[in-house]
Amino acid sequence: MLIGFLRALDVRLTTDPGGLEELRKLWLTWTKGRRILIGLDNAHDAEQVKPLIPAEPGCGVLVTSRAPLFLNGTHDTRLGEFSEAHGVELLARLAGGARVVDDLEATKEVVRLCDYLPLAINICGGRLATREQWTMREMANRLVDTRRILDLLEVAPTVDKSVRASVQLSYDDCTGMQRRLLRLLSALTSPDVPGWVAGELLDISVLDGADQLEALMDAQLAECSGTDQTGTMRYRLHDLVRVFAAELADHDEDERRSAAIERVLYGYRRRAEEAAPEPLAAGLEQGRPAHQRRRAARGR
Repeated sequence: MLIGFLRALDVRLTTDPGGLEELRKLWLTWTKGRRILIGLDNAHDAEQVKPLIPAEPGCGVLVTSRAPLFLNGTHDTRLGEFSEAHGVELLARLAGGARVVDDLEATKEVVRLCDYLPLAINICGGRLATREQWTMREMANRLVDTRRILDLLEVAPTVDKSVRASVQLSYDDCTGMQRRLLRLLSALTSPDVPGWVAGELLDISVLDGADQLEALMDAQLAECSGTDQTGTMRYRLHDLVRVFAAELADHDEDERRSAAIERVLYGYRRRAEEAAPEPLAAGLEQGRPAHQRRRAARGR
């Protein structure tokens, strides 16, 4: 990449310009005293970006990436999802304003079913643009089927033309434990969960589970949905990520998945008992299956 940048500055390179260090020195020399704004899209990690950062204070570098880069001396910010208005505007540009005016409610539904994801909205807009006979309601009705939605949101198996391929790229960068957590989270029917659920699903400590959940957030596969009345942070999977993870459910044995879900349910019950007044807690204890009462007794 440095070679391309140097050529853009009309630097004449020899047939053997040297390794990364030599190119980096040449880059610093040619950017000295200049004011340059550099845009780097979809960087994989910090090591890919560092050689391209000029030393000149008059230069700036704007980098997009799927995960935080943690580059020293930089300002990191996480971009939020599209608003409903942003999504409607994008659809209007791609599919035509008349379609949006004809059925604004269906347009909003398409944006919602796309989970406010620009890539998904862009694909829908492209499909509508090439299918004049489709109404916005037709597109919305097609997106409702979760078994087919990721197929519909793909025009080619590449990360810029397929929601499934885009999510797969982030999934592949995760560890085995993080992938398993993602798949297990998709098996829960709750729209969001408290952070301790991750530890129960993986059968590890609450803190270790929270670390794995935070890693999924760094990979843009999960997000914090706020705090509940007790001040506990809650997390959710993006809707399209949940569909993607559910497609991979056969990677986990039924027994292990069922055991993970049972641990979560027991975790809710245990916490309810701890928060309940003593007479109510005693009643809950009596209604608990015998094997769980024995487990609780051993844990005291």
